[in-house]
Amino acid sequence: MLGNISVPAMKHFICFNFSKASQLILVVRTVTMRPELRLCLGMLQEIVVNGMVLLVMDLRKFASRLDQFADAAFELPKNLSSSLRYLSLESTGMFGNISEFQIFHLPNLPVLRLGQNPLLTGSLPNFNRSSSESILELDFFYTGISGKVPDSIENDFTGNVRLTISKLNKLIRLDLSSNYLRGSILEYIDNLTAITQLTIPDNSFTGNVPSTIGKLNKLNYLSLSSNYFEGSIPDIFANFSELSALVFDTNNFTGSFPCSIATLTRLVNLELQNNLLTGSLPSNIRGFQQLQALDLSFNYFTGTTPPSLFLLPRLVSLHVQHNQLTGKLPNVLKKSYLGYVLYRGIDLSYNKLQGEIPNAMLSTSMGKLDLSHNFLTGFEKQECGNNKESPLEHDDDDDSFFVSGFTWQAVLIGYGCGMIFGLLMGGLMFLLEKPKWFVNFAEDIAQQIAAKKRTRQKKRRQRRSLRMN
Repeated sequence: MLGNISVPAMKHFICFNFSKASQLILVVRTVTMRPELRLCLGMLQEIVVNGMVLLVMDLRKFASRLDQFADAAFELPKNLSSSLRYLSLESTGMFGNISEFQIFHLPNLPVLRLGQNPLLTGSLPNFNRSSSESILELDFFYTGISGKVPDSIENDFTGNVRLTISKLNKLIRLDLSSNYLRGSILEYIDNLTAITQLTIPDNSFTGNVPSTIGKLNKLNYLSLSSNYFEGSIPDIFANFSELSALVFDTNNFTGSFPCSIATLTRLVNLELQNNLLTGSLPSNIRGFQQLQALDLSFNYFTGTTPPSLFLLPRLVSLHVQHNQLTGKLPNVLKKSYLGYVLYRGIDLSYNKLQGEIPNAMLSTSMGKLDLSHNFLTGFEKQECGNNKESPLEHDDDDDSFFVSGFTWQAVLIGYGCGMIFGLLMGGLMFLLEKPKWFVNFAEDIAQQIAAKKRTRQKKRRQRRSLRMN
């Protein structure tokens, strides 16, 4: 056992050798563990907190100097203290089966972050029943975790609810994005009244969005993107006064556009693309005073385009391509300010629009305009001096929201930063003689990123093929 160590604030690294210690008692105020502690933890069996301030264990910096520890395996202490209140293992290079870790049985751990560890595999084990009520934040973003959400925070999927996710009534943030989770989850979250961020995209979740989700009116970020949710989107957003992002794209949602969404005065990003939505667009959406990005593409919306859609004061990206909109385009567009580009892009291609292109849309303040595959006229009125291309067909598999905002300045900056980073990494690899562990780690991450991208593109193609049949 090692004696007590009191550390008011670790501003400089002090190398303590914990490799042969079985117990460590810390009195800490602010501590961030440095990479050098990777090997020093060694045989440490238990971490006990002494005093009023509880232990914060943050190992996010480990990955920065893994080259010195190529033969060392990252292994958590077997018996972490029951006083542990915050555990962050993001981007640490962790690997192995998550179900073998004991961290899920800590009775007083409200914050657990394991995100950005793509080599972390296995299925989530059951949480300690006594600790589930105190959980505030779970982050499993971009890991290799698969399987169903465990019974301790969800349903057993056979009809009997054991300890559902509704028990986590103090949870404020839940991030399960980019994993391989499946099953139903939304019908068990109606009691999470304290939650502010619910992020579960890029999984295989199914089921409907229940109207009881309207109880979660403290949400400021809600993402269900790239799953297999279906049914209509309930019209229950009138009381979501804090919501800034609503991301429901790439699912199987049907029905009409929920009118209550148009009342969200703080909404910045709305993505409903790649669904099966029908009906007309809401005629009055002036409530979107903060909206910057709107994507309704690849649906079955009909009717005309409302003038208010082009008068939103902060909108910079508008995508409504691949729908069934008809009629003429309104000759209105928000005014430019001192010649700045107010729109990074407007895409209304692949609809049934007709008539003459409004002069407002031929403004020099437009960054990108795509009106192709409609029945519009008026392209000939553009002057050659404007140096503007005719709205042409583009690749819909691209992430148009981001691509449309790129300029040559941004590309140049990115190229310069990339070159500097490449030189630094090249020098590092030269000095370290290309360690095998680093190459394998980088290749595994690249393969996982590519696989997830292929999965998203496959979902999009499947939905598009349904439209063609």
